[in-house]
Amino acid sequence: MVFTGSKGNVQIHTGPVKNIVAIPRWINVMDPEFNLHLQTEPIAESWVVRKPNAETDVHSLECYDAAGNLIVQFFGKRKPGIPEDPAWSSYLKTLESV
Repeated sequence: MVFTGSKGNVQIHTGPVKNIVAIPRWINVMDPEFNLHLQTEPIAESWVVRKPNAETDVHSLECYDAAGNLIVQFFGKRKPGIPEDPAWSSYLKTLESV
């Protein structure tokens, strides 16, 4: 799941992405039904975050600019009553040591 937006808009995408194109200063998803253009230069910090909730912990990768503004959040796909895929939290653990 990807959450990104601006002051008046939030875009949420859930599901796999296939056509990822990295070019200098950009990561682009160019799928027929979903496009994302993530400029990498403004990312000053990235955090692996554990968010406890009533059912189980939810984990995210969050990217912020130098002023502390949220740029994008990535979550494992989940719905209420269905826990996130253990592969997602396992993958995030590999990023914690980077």
